[in-house]
Amino acid sequence: MVATTKTNRNQRGNSEGERGRTHFNQAEYFIARTLTMLLERQPSLLPILEEFACFDAETLKHSLDVGQITARTLNSCAESFSFPIPSEEIVPHIEAAFFEGTFHDVGKSIIDSKGPKESRIALYPELIEGNGHATPAQLEIIARHAPLGAQMLTILNKEGLLPIEFAPNVIKSAEDHHKKPPDLQRTHNKGEMILLEPQSQIDTLKQTIFVLSDMAEAMRAPRTSRNYYAFPPHTITQVLSAECTDFLIRGILGDGSADSLTIARFRDQIVGYVMKALENLDGVVSQRDYNLQDLPMNGFDWRPVNLEQGVILPKLSEEVWKIVSESGEI
Repeated sequence: MVATTKTNRNQRGNSEGERGRTHFNQAEYFIARTLTMLLERQPSLLPILEEFACFDAETLKHSLDVGQITARTLNSCAESFSFPIPSEEIVPHIEAAFFEGTFHDVGKSIIDSKGPKESRIALYPELIEGNGHATPAQLEIIARHAPLGAQMLTILNKEGLLPIEFAPNVIKSAEDHHKKPPDLQRTHNKGEMILLEPQSQIDTLKQTIFVLSDMAEAMRAPRTSRNYYAFPPHTITQVLSAECTDFLIRGILGDGSADSLTIARFRDQIVGYVMKALENLDGVVSQRDYNLQDLPMNGFDWRPVNLEQGVILPKLSEEVWKIVSESGEI
């Protein structure tokens, strides 16, 4: 894991220019390094992503974008002189965040037990039926993608296909990316809520940013389920701010008695970082060709693999659904 060479904020330059260059170079480095690692260290993952791109290029683009937003937002937190969590605790998570984002939605390719082809139909019921929206039952099927994706990644990890330093968090992010930190601290026992061990500040921060990044990118994109409507920035900002409850902010701050003014300022800071990363997407990975070893990696232009000719995703789908059938759980 790469660590910043200047972990003490007091040792850093005070000019906005210097901080801006550090932010850009560090974020770019982590993202480029992760893409390079996919090619050089984990080349066996590329055919999976190529098939996933043919399953649904928009979902792959969304995944790359969520990874970028999360990584860049964490980087902004690390570069802030006023942030309550030390930068040396944040920096090791930046590279992992991009990797986690890239794979967080892979479960969408197997939401139907019959395989990827049927899963793509199940993923876009509003297009198949032409009514512009999905029913609650159809949404429930789509929601399977989180636990199914975690199971798929668990299989890949057992086969040694995930980077050892990222594997646990990649699997956890796939399973929990629609849960807010307070949801992860509670579990049900015969209908009663039980409080689990509270998350650390850094874990709460990372999970919060991941969830906000996922929401922000999804709202910005012209989704078919909304008749291709894309929410304007001010609406996205309002929704993200509402998600950052006082309870959640106090968990990140590590201060259960933080006053309302402190909470409001910190909420604006976090949401502002996410929105800045969202606005900068057009200039980074998802819109730029990272032509590494002649493989364009911009979320759209991967090597063409006809979905009908795919072999890896169908095999993974079969293995995952066999486990689901035996356990009776999704």
